[in-house]
Amino acid sequence: MAINKSYIIASTLKFS
Repeated sequence: MAINKSYIIASTLKFS
C-alpha cells in the first residue's frame, strides 16, 4: 500500500 500512501501525499501537497 505504499503507492496508495504516496498518492494521498501527492494529492495533499497539490491541494495544499
